[in-house]
Amino acid sequence: MTHSRKPTQILAYLFCICLFVSGCDNQPKDEKVNTERPHQKSELANDMSTLELPLRLAFMSGHVQAGLALYKLGEMEMAAPHLLHPISEMHKAERVGLQKLGLDVVSFVAVSAALEARRASFEIEPLLSQADSNLQMLADRAGGDPVKIIMFLLELIIQEYSIAITDGRIVDIGEYQDAYGFHLVAMMHAKKLPEEIRSKVTKSLSGLGSLWMDGPKPVTNPTSKDLMTASINSIMDLLDQ
Repeated sequence: MTHSRKPTQILAYLFCICLFVSGCDNQPKDEKVNTERPHQKSELANDMSTLELPLRLAFMSGHVQAGLALYKLGEMEMAAPHLLHPISEMHKAERVGLQKLGLDVVSFVAVSAALEARRASFEIEPLLSQADSNLQMLADRAGGDPVKIIMFLLELIIQEYSIAITDGRIVDIGEYQDAYGFHLVAMMHAKKLPEEIRSKVTKSLSGLGSLWMDGPKPVTNPTSKDLMTASINSIMDLLDQ
């Protein structure tokens, strides 16, 4: 792509995405996001339509937070599929409750179009901020038990990270980044925990984040699945108290 993309091309891109939102459920994933084998869904993600709304929202937010983190690191191409998640991976029936709650689909379409067109950062960042604020507003409206939400996210991290890592290397970068995004959302919900466990859980979650050695970016020697799982289990023990 070049920086001289014409307005008509951007409008055409927006139109195609809007057509997708209205009816298409089988949009292919960006192959650049995955490495060496097809993207796999975790067991929890396979049954999203039956999850209560706060958990579904946490799942969606994890993808977006991964995208925001990648954008801040200058990884626009890797960021785009994650930021498009609210309109590309959630089937129409699964979005209904969130749209009624206030999901701003247009914001995510605008973000995706701006990234695809390689717009300047001063144009993209307000759109990212608007999309992020929309998800935070939805989280406040959706409510839910923070302990239950964090436990759900931690289980997702274990499953997604297990898919991402094989023989000590990253084989699915998309899942590796999703797991990182779920960690970021868990950190947000930790602020809502009861005071007696809030500090310990927040500190433990912060330490968990260091296991992604370069944030959501790929690394040659990622943290082992065993260490990631053991660290998460210790946090779950804190939440069970």
